Amino acid sequence: MTSIVSSLSVNQIKAMSTTTIASLSTDDVAALSSTQIAALSSSQIAAIETGDFEVMSSAQISAISAAAVLGMSTDQLGVLSTGNVQGLSTSQLAAMYSTQIEALDADQVTALSSTQIAALGSASLAVMSTDELASFTTDEIAAISTKAIVALDADDFAAFGSNVSALTSKQVSALSTDQIALFSTTTIAAFGSDQVAALTSSQIGVMSTAAIAAIATDTISSLTSKQLSAMSSDQIAALDLDRTTALTSSQISGLGSDAIGAMTTDEIAAFTTDELAAISTKAIAGLSTDDLTALGTNVTSLTSKQISALSTAQIASLSTDVIAGLGSSQIGALTSTQVAVLSTAAIAAIATDNIAALTSKQLSAMSTDQVAALDVDQVTALSSSQIAGLSSGAMAVMSTDEIAAFSTDEVAAISSKAISGLSTDQLAALGTDVTVLTSKQISAMSTAQIASMSTDVIASLGSNQIGALTSTQIAALSTNAIGAISTASVVALTSKQLSAMSTDQVAALGIDQVTALSSSQIAGLSSGAIAAMSTDEIAAFSTDEVAAISTKAISGLSTDQLAALSANVGSLSSKQIAALSTDQVASLSTDTVAALSSTQIGALTSRQISALSTAAIGAIETADIGSLSSKVLSAMSTDQVAALSLDQVTALTSSQIAGLTSGGIAAMSTDEIAAFSTDEIAAISTKSISGLSTEDIAGLASTQLNALNSRQIQALSDEQVAAVIAAYSSV
Repeated sequence: MTSIVSSLSVNQIKAMSTTTIASLSTDDVAALSSTQIAALSSSQIAAIETGDFEVMSSAQISAISAAAVLGMSTDQLGVLSTGNVQGLSTSQLAAMYSTQIEALDADQVTALSSTQIAALGSASLAVMSTDELASFTTDEIAAISTKAIVALDADDFAAFGSNVSALTSKQVSALSTDQIALFSTTTIAAFGSDQVAALTSSQIGVMSTAAIAAIATDTISSLTSKQLSAMSSDQIAALDLDRTTALTSSQISGLGSDAIGAMTTDEIAAFTTDELAAISTKAIAGLSTDDLTALGTNVTSLTSKQISALSTAQIASLSTDVIAGLGSSQIGALTSTQVAVLSTAAIAAIATDNIAALTSKQLSAMSTDQVAALDVDQVTALSSSQIAGLSSGAMAVMSTDEIAAFSTDEVAAISSKAISGLSTDQLAALGTDVTVLTSKQISAMSTAQIASMSTDVIASLGSNQIGALTSTQIAALSTNAIGAISTASVVALTSKQLSAMSTDQVAALGIDQVTALSSSQIAGLSSGAIAAMSTDEIAAFSTDEVAAISTKAISGLSTDQLAALSANVGSLSSKQIAALSTDQVASLSTDTVAALSSTQIGALTSRQISALSTAAIGAIETADIGSLSSKVLSAMSTDQVAALSLDQVTALTSSQIAGLTSGGIAAMSTDEIAAFSTDEIAAISTKSISGLSTEDIAGLASTQLNALNSRQIQALSDEQVAAVIAAYSSV
């Protein structure tokens, strides 16, 4: 018989009591439509006989409202066919109590679709057995919500087996650190690249070293720099060679110094050149000396910044092969402190092509032992600017062969401070290249260096270089060296330099050198220097040069030198004449005296006049005799006055005669007195009038006698008076 239940309205269904519901036959229940089922409350659903659920269709089961499904008992749920379970909506499953979900058997759970599993909450998922979870397909595992995933424990994940790889990135990221910490190595090993990449830094941080070591080699490259930087040194150390080898350059760039330090030398040695270059400058400090040794020539792939970041201990550990393999940019990147710790063998290993990359600052940081370790090829490779940065100590330890290899530009580049470091042997090795030395370099040399210069070297020095020599350096030159100075360079000698020369040095100057001296240079010569010159050299003086001899130096002329001046004596100034010694004046020949001008004769002092021979007095030209002062004439001896010729006496002026002594008057001949003008007769002093002999008076003309003044008359002796009277009587 057909059930009348199907004809009941929704309101009638809702109005049915639980007793009525429970009394419904199996056919009645089967006759209920989806609309009628949907109207049932949770208590009405609970009243349906368990057996009746077995005959209910999937459509009827899925029609139960989410609120009413809570009324289903575990027994009712237990009799649902897998087909009916599959018919449960996501809203029904989401609404179910965890006890209801727990009532589902393994087959029923297996029947759930991915969409249904996605609707399950954490409480529902938590009550499933590991066997049930093990039945999840990869799609179903991936369908678990991120909120529900937190309900799974380590055993649950283990139950997934290799299907754990189906977890999505979001699911992995949603896992708590407690869950991650409990993961077995098998579970971790099953993680794929996306899952490994999805692990947060916090999750990475709680993983055991065994778990880290279990990350599949194929997935290691999916770790981000942030994840790697979150790893402890123990976790990094847990990675084996295969796993570290699988790291990419970008991953390595994110590792810290502790992480790098935690790797084995074998792992570091396995780094490719790109991977080595990717190590950050902060992390490079993590490389041990053993690591660097293990890298061998691969160290050459380090960047300039990495090289600069290496510690002195790391630098000191580099083998000579490694140093030899470094490029110019790497050598140039070494700091002064790093350069200072390189062994002499390491310095010697720097490739010649890379020597040019060393900065002045690096070179100045080298010890003398390090510089000494450079070979000829390396030194030859140094540029002028590099040589300019070398210290005196550095220069001092270079071999003579290395110094000899310097180009002229390089020689000129040696600093004035460093030039003092050159030994005499090194200077000798420069040979004529020394001619390129600058004035400052020459001035900076020690006296020992200057004294060591060969005559060939001195001869090759230019005027600027000779002019740059200090007085002390000039004094250190040997007489041979002085003699080697070219005539072209002699003109560069300053007065100060010339005055610093010893008499032996001046004497060493050749006639060509002396001839090359200018008037201003001769003006600076001392009396000793003048005295040291040969007569030929003095004779070679021009009139301007003779005139340039200082009054102090003029006294240095020997009688032979004065004689050598001969015709040039006329160029002597009044001051020079006055500065001559009495011996020098006494040595003047009659020709020389005759050649003196009026000005020169007038410059003679009383002492100098006294030193002239009677022949020299007689040689004074008549035109010049008038330039002698009264004082000078009064200094003349009677013999000198007697040596005056009639023309010379005639040339004397009244004022000059006024200065003659009685002895001077007495020394004159009667003819010379007779040649006096009336003014000159009148100019004879009362003291000197006594010098007139009676013969002189007798020879006077009446005009001369009349020129005698009363004072002169009063000063006459009786004999002279008698001679005057007699003279008057005879005219």
